[in-house]
Amino acid sequence: LTKLEKINDLSDQTEKEIIRTQENWAAYLRTAAQVYKYPFSDQLLIHAQRPDATACANIQFWNKRMKRWVNRGAKGIALLDDSGAKLRLKYVFDVSDTHPARGVPDPYFWQMQPQYEKPVMEAIANSLGDLPPESTDFRDFLYAAASVAVQDHLEDYLNNYEEARARTLLEELDEDAAAVFLRDAVTNSVAYAAMIRCGLDADGYLHGDEFTAVCQHNSPAATLHLGTA
Repeated sequence: LTKLEKINDLSDQTEKEIIRTQENWAAYLRTAAQVYKYPFSDQLLIHAQRPDATACANIQFWNKRMKRWVNRGAKGIALLDDSGAKLRLKYVFDVSDTHPARGVPDPYFWQMQPQYEKPVMEAIANSLGDLPPESTDFRDFLYAAASVAVQDHLEDYLNNYEEARARTLLEELDEDAAAVFLRDAVTNSVAYAAMIRCGLDADGYLHGDEFTAVCQHNSPAATLHLGTA
């Protein structure tokens, strides 16, 4: 197999593996929480190759924008690039694979601190509206924010969902019931990832069967639909 074929196969295998168990999905979300600016297809491959990655970029970004050099012998994370006429590979490196030029400070990565919670809650409430009081536990607030955001976009998520869930464990559900499954799967996933990124105990908050609906998206089309949402 060529490297391209191997990475394509790795993507397919990882897509199947992450919805095999609730624990696997939570592990994927812990990676996705850190590389949240990447699309689902890239998150899959980052998770498969470097699940502990925290900040990824291509070598040009590290060199030119951040004045950081990729360490000798560092192994790039291979991603699939379908932007051209032909599928090809592109590579990104985690920040841990780089070092700064002399005199350049380390990059700053935002971290949630208790003193930031009130202004962050105010900003999110102003953006989404209809959220619990700011005195609520921050995890409760993030879960409520995820619920509102997902409900606001649910109509978009449901586009082509009936086709995506064909030949899955969700196939026999009527449209209303399927919509609830998708809503819950996305809400719990978004809330979990947000809590992880904020350094909170997501497993202590969502620790039951919250990802049951995720595991029922057991086809490539359904997993892609869910992951993209």
